Amino acid sequence: MSDEEEIKIMFEEALIVSGKRRVGRVKWFFLLTAFVYLTGVGSLMLASILLFNPQLTESVLQVALVSPPPPPP
Repeated sequence: MSDEEEIKIMFEEALIVSGKRRVGRVKWFFLLTAFVYLTGVGSLMLASILLFNPQLTESVLQVALVSPPPPPP
């Protein structure tokens, strides 16, 4: 084994022993980033559809503002 490999193994063992190794942190970061990105893209798509389609915008606003609340169960 070369010196670099030994140092790498020692460093990884030290991280495991000290409890500082976070196994899934990078995965969760990428999942959160993808969720935020997709939410933003979806919001922009919806906004552009509503902006450039006045009939749909009017019907969405009519349903949102005029519809009575659902009856209680």
